[in-house]
Parts: sequence; structure tokens; C-alpha cells
Amino acid sequence: MIVPDLIKRTGVRLALLACAAVLVGGCASLTSAFGINQPGVPGATPGAGLAQVGCSWGAGTPVATPVAAHRIGQAVPLGPLVITVNGAFCLPAVGLDVPTKTTQFVVVEFTIENHGTASRDVSTTFETHLEDGSGHVYGPDVTASANAGDSISGPIDAGGSHAGRVGFAVPTTVTGLTFVFTSHPFSNDGEIRVAIH
Repeated sequence: MIVPDLIKRTGVRLALLACAAVLVGGCASLTSAFGINQPGVPGATPGAGLAQVGCSWGAGTPVATPVAAHRIGQAVPLGPLVITVNGAFCLPAVGLDVPTKTTQFVVVEFTIENHGTASRDVSTTFETHLEDGSGHVYGPDVTASANAGDSISGPIDAGGSHAGRVGFAVPTTVTGLTFVFTSHPFSNDGEIRVAIH
């Protein structure tokens, strides 16, 4: 009885170690596969190389964008960061997270420059969202962001910059979309709003 128990426990430990090794090794491959924190190419066309589709917007006139909203292409300061939305485009809504055929993936491509004297952690998951003209908020979607690639997540060195994308799943009937980047919770730098439709 002791020998089979020992073999069983050892087997479980080996299996756990193997899983841990796969996870650790997988992190490096995922980082390169999704292009996390890869420097952007200045002047590149937003969404270049991706199978884009036309965006579907709701019928009628888009709701007026808030006066405070900036425009695509504007360099907007937010504390030590300067954020420029380079463009927005749509991708085919494919993946397990898509609830209906009335959903589309809207991808925002932007550049973050760190003009501060210290490294700054950035997380598109916690610091970005879309807001439509009716006030509905759409957080980043894992599948949309993975399909878009080039995520921005992690530290940006002082004096450094990164270009990347974040994807959202939104209804095809949406109007008046605004991209919102909120400062890190501990920085109290506020937020910027950029009209993308």
C-alpha cells in the first residue's frame, strides 16, 4: 500500500511541475505571439495586415460627442503620459466570447509615450473602455484584443513609448463611440476621451 501511494503522490507532483513549466514557458510564447509591449512603427497604417471589415453603426445621426473629447491623431497629455489614438477599425467578430451576430469587434490603435522620469505600468484591461452616446460602457474584450494583437500591457520606461491595440465587443447598432483612457488608480491624473465615431 505504501509503494502505490508514493507513486500516486509522486505522479501528481510531476504532473503539477509539468503544468507549471508549460505555464511559465507559455508566457514567453504568448508575449511574443500577441506582440505585448512591442514598440510601434511610426506612420504605420492602423490595423495594417489585419483582415478588417466595415464597421456597422446605428441608423440616424450619432449622438453628439462630449465637448471634452479629443480627436483621432491628437497627442493628449495625461500626467507624465502622452496618448495618441492613431485610428479605430473593425475586425470580424469571431470567437467564443461573441454572444450574437449583432456584435462587432471595434479595435482602437494608440501610442503611449512616457515623458516622466520613472517607469509607468500600463494595463489596457483596467485603464481603457469605450462609451457610446447613450452612456453604455464596454470594457476590453479578451477575444477582440487577441485577434487585434499588439497589446499594451506592462511597464513603459521613462522616455519610452509603445504603440498597440485594444479590442472591444460592441453592438452593431451603437452610435457616438468614445475611447476613454483612465489614469492609473494611484496617480489621480484623470482621464482622456477621444471620439472614434
